[in-house]
Amino acid sequence: ERSIDLNKNLSGEEKKIRPIGIAVNQEGQIYISDVDNSLIRVFSPKGEELSKFGGFGAENGKFLIPVGLSFDNHGRLAVVDMNNSRVQFFDAQNNFLSKIGSPGDTKGCFGKPKDVAVDDKGFVYVSDGANLVVHVFDKDGKFVDVIGADKDPNLQFAAPFGVSVEKNRLYVTDRWRNSIRVYEISR
Repeated sequence: ERSIDLNKNLSGEEKKIRPIGIAVNQEGQIYISDVDNSLIRVFSPKGEELSKFGGFGAENGKFLIPVGLSFDNHGRLAVVDMNNSRVQFFDAQNNFLSKIGSPGDTKGCFGKPKDVAVDDKGFVYVSDGANLVVHVFDKDGKFVDVIGADKDPNLQFAAPFGVSVEKNRLYVTDRWRNSIRVYEISR
């Protein structure tokens, strides 16, 4: 058990790091979303900062409040860019590859995306705190489905937040209902 001091080597112009999302790649490098500096920071397994990328903005590769992070089976990093209402994808060298989503309240558009998970077939699951659903995209970034927009109030989300995929199950935390929903994935 150990702790990594994220603020020990900050440069003078940076604010203190406020970490929200975390993901670990296949090499054991730790990726942290730093919301106050609009950066993704990369640390070694021992805690040394290796690199950082992003910055404040709406251009590809920039962020307005990066939050959830997830790796796919090919080592691509998915980053939820909350206030730009999108998910951006980066290669192993932290270069921008593509993005999905746009602002809105229709299927495949985000209000306040919070978290992202990618399953072993490349399907992308994005929780949307403003639209109260989880959006599903295929490996090519095409919208497939939405979860939680059922007419039955008991099946609707009050505040979907964290998402995780393990084998053929999708797990979603619902903050205001103090619950975890589990869905079988049949693809």
